[in-house]
Amino acid sequence: TASLAGITTLDVTGNISAGNANLGNLATANYFSGDGSGLSNLPSNQVISTWVPTLTASGGGSFTYNVQFGQYIKSGRNITVFFTLGITNVTGVAGTISISGLPSVSMTAAGVVGGGGLDNYTFALLPIHVTGVIPSASSHIDLYWHDRTGSTNSMGLMTTGNLGTVAAFTGRCSYISAA
Repeated sequence: TASLAGITTLDVTGNISAGNANLGNLATANYFSGDGSGLSNLPSNQVISTWVPTLTASGGGSFTYNVQFGQYIKSGRNITVFFTLGITNVTGVAGTISISGLPSVSMTAAGVVGGGGLDNYTFALLPIHVTGVIPSASSHIDLYWHDRTGSTNSMGLMTTGNLGTVAAFTGRCSYISAA
């Protein structure tokens, strides 16, 4: 039994077990590395690449970015996206905010096919939390603003007023792709 605290690389040889479940022999696997550069021995259907996350306002407008970066891991039809966005100005934005440009369109299904949240953020206003939802047959993440006033909790689509004109955030979402 070993603790994983502070480990940036995990090399495994032999059988892995968790509790009473034997997870099998993974041969010599080296799947995780702190900066992603040491990834090797990945399953043949797994892809690790970059994408460009873009903010979109439902009422139009444009954003000026100082950071706009995304990475993703695709294993079969399962995709996990990671993103970092920073804006220094907005022009004519109105309405609700989403992140567009996902690396693949989500599957068609009744309801939501994925989600996640923001891990670190600086906005004009400070929410309790911001989550992301990926709708059916879409290539964007709808952002939901969670807030509390007194003893009342509220949640709604993130607006341009919540975002402000200068903001920075990182996050991740997982979803099932159409193909």
